[in-house]
Amino acid sequence: MKGRLEELGCECRIEIIKTTGDKIQDVPLAKVGDTTITADEFSRFARYRLQRMSMDAGKKLDADTKFRMQAMSELVVSHLLEQVAKEEKVSVTDEEVNKDFEDSKKMFKKPEDYDAYMKEQGMTEEQLKGEIRRKLLINKFVESKSKDIKIAPEDVQKE
Repeated sequence: MKGRLEELGCECRIEIIKTTGDKIQDVPLAKVGDTTITADEFSRFARYRLQRMSMDAGKKLDADTKFRMQAMSELVVSHLLEQVAKEEKVSVTDEEVNKDFEDSKKMFKKPEDYDAYMKEQGMTEEQLKGEIRRKLLINKFVESKSKDIKIAPEDVQKE
């Protein structure tokens, strides 16, 4: 991961931090530019990813070391892409964030289901809106950089 980020021109420093379970949630686990990823943020992200992957697989999955490494990599890359998007002057309006937020809430049959989900995720609405803003920002950035790239079906290798 460090090598890949350095290839992109990012300065990296890896520091090993030992924690015990969920006891220390505000401990910095990683730093991406000026953004610090805390144990709390990683825990929320990993729970969300594990829940989504379990739903896709149709069975409960475990958060093994490989999963945790993949989740941390995804979180670091998302913060990196967010920073690059901001440097490129990509922006997302409050209206876009609120629309996505409201659309997300509509997936729940009852308000109580939404409340239970938010509690299970350990997330406030402001945190969720922040995640939505980052997602939309990254999507806009990637779309702006890749919209003219065409991938022909014959270029995709079949497994």
